[in-house]
Amino acid sequence: MATYSILHFFLLSIALFSVNYSLAATNPPKPHFFSLHVKKDPATNQYYTSVGIGTPRHNMDLVIDLAGQHLWYDCDTGYNSSSYIPVACGSKQCPQSSPCIGCNNFPFKPGCTNDTCGLDVFNPFADSIYSGDMGDDVLFLPQIKVPHYLSACSDSDRFSESFLVGLVKGAKGMLGLARTQLAFQTQLSSLYKLPNKFSLCLPSSNEKGFGNLFVGGVPSQKPLHFTTPLVINPVSTVLPSQKIWVDCEKGYVSSTYKPVRCGSAQCALTGSGARGDCYDGPKPGCNNNTCVNIYDNSISSTATTGEVTQDIFSIKSTDGSNPGKVITVPQLIFTCGGTFMLEGLAHGVNGMAGLGRSKVSLPSQLASAFSFHRKFAICLGSNGVVFFGDSPYVFLPGLEFSKSLTYTPLIKNPVSTASASFSGDASTEYFVGVKGIRINEKAVKLNTKLLSIDKEGRGGTKISTVNPYTVLETSIYNAVVGAFGKALAKVPRVAPVAPFGLCFNSTFLGNTRVGPGVPAIDFVLQKKDVVWRFFGYNSMVRAGSEALCLGFVDGGVNPRTSVVIGGHQIEDTLLQFDLAKSRLGFSGLLLGLRTNSANFNFTSSV
Repeated sequence: MATYSILHFFLLSIALFSVNYSLAATNPPKPHFFSLHVKKDPATNQYYTSVGIGTPRHNMDLVIDLAGQHLWYDCDTGYNSSSYIPVACGSKQCPQSSPCIGCNNFPFKPGCTNDTCGLDVFNPFADSIYSGDMGDDVLFLPQIKVPHYLSACSDSDRFSESFLVGLVKGAKGMLGLARTQLAFQTQLSSLYKLPNKFSLCLPSSNEKGFGNLFVGGVPSQKPLHFTTPLVINPVSTVLPSQKIWVDCEKGYVSSTYKPVRCGSAQCALTGSGARGDCYDGPKPGCNNNTCVNIYDNSISSTATTGEVTQDIFSIKSTDGSNPGKVITVPQLIFTCGGTFMLEGLAHGVNGMAGLGRSKVSLPSQLASAFSFHRKFAICLGSNGVVFFGDSPYVFLPGLEFSKSLTYTPLIKNPVSTASASFSGDASTEYFVGVKGIRINEKAVKLNTKLLSIDKEGRGGTKISTVNPYTVLETSIYNAVVGAFGKALAKVPRVAPVAPFGLCFNSTFLGNTRVGPGVPAIDFVLQKKDVVWRFFGYNSMVRAGSEALCLGFVDGGVNPRTSVVIGGHQIEDTLLQFDLAKSRLGFSGLLLGLRTNSANFNFTSSV
């Protein structure tokens, strides 16, 4: 008999320390873009990022300067690099306007050589220009090791006044993004044949997450989401996310940790062709010649890279009625992430368990490990449950729902909607074909073109465990709110409570087994008689002592997806995602059947 699993699963913590990635020595993979985190200094209101330079690697904070012509840094008395090569006067690398400089009365080292191409160090905060040497050295970025990067290097110890004055405390230089041949983005675009462009998103404060500097392109974006935590080492189950990642910076050491090697079959499953090298190991999360993968936090809409690894994964089995023994997957593939990527997740959560349609999502890996059907079912609520594998799905008092589900096809969006993806990737999220909306059995007039997915991947309807409430494109939202308000015209309204736009006086609305006594909202699917019905329990949200609001949110004009069915609307409804048959099965509201999501038998005698 097949083995199934419930929401409570156990996952080892693995430590991730400082990881730095480099190109392979031969046949280096071409990056699709570069990404650096941007921080804001509250004392100076300057924006800065971090890179590594030289051999051995020297980590440096650099202030970002849109007008800066090149990257410059302080190579003071304590700095040296065996890979530093001074650029000679008159060489092809030396700009024609640059002077030829030398260094006297000081020991020769980076920033102090003779017959060297001069490159000025300009600090706009001190309004001062200092002489510097143009050098060729290794540059370390989060994703890669860049050879032969050209920058200006000057020794601050040679000047009576430091050229670092006015910069962020601890900063060692500036990163220039002007339209010049030696600007940061120009050099990277030229070296890796990327579009010569960059995108800069500055943070208002570090407390709300870092900003980003993208060079050569940007990853795709998707909206914010709502998650449900798991235990013992909790990660959030994320319906659209395609990968599993765990915070590995907590100092946990695992003897069974096994980094995935670059070019291996496991690396190919992740869709990655990038190699990572780390100079602070070897240790979990920091190894050489490893597979590097992009992972994302769909809550904060941030993405970065991490080391792909394997380790033991433990999970409780079930026969569909009762929990069974704990079973293990000896080599589950996941990404080692950083603590900063936990921004926006529930307290105590240590990562994300992607349930999307990818080869390394949790459902796909469990199905492969235990040879059961590629399907899973979720039932969200105050104490919800996730089943991996086939039915039955039994809830107290002995109610089994697998035979009474309504089915609708799962639709593939040909364009990725992930926080980070590569060109040509399809979406791994779950879309369904909503054809129309009815309120109180009456059709709502909509622009039905918005309900279809166009060639650019826009439009359609998807399901998300992360948006707390259903999000509707503005014209659809206005039509639904108007029709719902008309159906309850005799019920007094109260002032709207954000983020909702339509609220009623709850004392004028009765209560039923399926929630407040309001008109049902039907999402019409592939046929007129196939509908997903939302009663008052799922359609209304209490927002005050007497305020009861329609739990749908305005998603704005021209959003990526026209309709996003959110967490509140799918609570206490059993959803089965059959990946092999590409279909979604859904029950009616469990409350109407005298049970709920918490009524799975979580106790075990095993």
